[in-house]
Amino acid sequence: MEFTFLADLPNLFMCLLAVYFVTVWAKLPHHYTFLLAAHSFIPFFLNDVLFSASYMGDQFRYWGAVQSIREGGGEMVSAESTVGAASWMLAFIPLPFTETIQSLGFFNKFVYILLFGFLYKRQFLTPFSASFFLLYPSFALYSGLSLRDTLIAVSMIMAAYCAIKNYRIMAFMWLVPLYFIKFQNLYIMAPLLFVYLFLGINKNGMTPRRVILFLGISVISMVAAFPVAQPLLNHYRAAMFMEDGGQAEAIQLIAGLSDFLNTGTTSGLYFLIKPFLWEASGILQFIQSIENIGMVAILFMLIRQAWLRFPKRLMFWLFFLVMSCSIYGLVVFNYGTVARYRFPFITIFVICVAAECHIHQLRYRRSDNHA
Repeated sequence: MEFTFLADLPNLFMCLLAVYFVTVWAKLPHHYTFLLAAHSFIPFFLNDVLFSASYMGDQFRYWGAVQSIREGGGEMVSAESTVGAASWMLAFIPLPFTETIQSLGFFNKFVYILLFGFLYKRQFLTPFSASFFLLYPSFALYSGLSLRDTLIAVSMIMAAYCAIKNYRIMAFMWLVPLYFIKFQNLYIMAPLLFVYLFLGINKNGMTPRRVILFLGISVISMVAAFPVAQPLLNHYRAAMFMEDGGQAEAIQLIAGLSDFLNTGTTSGLYFLIKPFLWEASGILQFIQSIENIGMVAILFMLIRQAWLRFPKRLMFWLFFLVMSCSIYGLVVFNYGTVARYRFPFITIFVICVAAECHIHQLRYRRSDNHA
């Protein structure tokens, strides 16, 4: 533990230096500076402290690949695989050492800090969404691990930011990394942002009638594509189930169209809120269950306030959340994997709704209406 701590002190120093830089550049309040500094220490308390490093064994693949790239053996790391592509991106983050399994956690925290500073400087974060960004447990956790998830979240958040700012080309350029490191998210984000940008939703918002229309079109399109999509859907359900440790004989495949529609309807909500308390099988899942209760309460209050203030602005992001949760809910089984895949969509929803509906605090006052 002593060697582990000492080996990553230079990485910690670089994160704290980044905190100082964004504090001065973005003129952060002291409490945000404190929280960002606290984030810089999180990688020390995850692997082999909160849980065994082997619990998220993918970390060893990224760690080994980045070490190989930095030691001149990059030809052995194929950029055609998602692990390889993400590792090449991580390798160029300007932190000095990759000596331990938690080293890349500092790399990710460095990016996390810069992202927060950028969004705050651009006045895209409200006091509420800034606090959510810094205190959302899943974002804090996965941005402190040696995984690709922070890169995925940054790409998605920046694409949504550019879309709201009407930077059309930049919005889709920020989606390009997803093609290499998380293509599923690209297939979710690209059509939704296209609808947002090119159907005038970024300017006029979305009426409830239009939401129902788009949901209807989406369902009809999925029903029409079902004969082609069913084998692919079952392939990914099986792959994700077995990757998460399930047995082949226990896989529940989509049997037909009615099963598809029923599963798609219920799995989206389940994806958003699982695991329940009684489903948790370890301390990390128990923490995630507690987080879910708080998250659902926050989402309820945020949606209520946004509906009272700017319902047309809220409608698209509700559509975004429903579609993304429903699609992932069809293929993801493992509770830890659900939390890992869910947090970028939750973060985008909260940040974008707060920005578009001007939500500065969760407590709604009538005097704030249309402020």
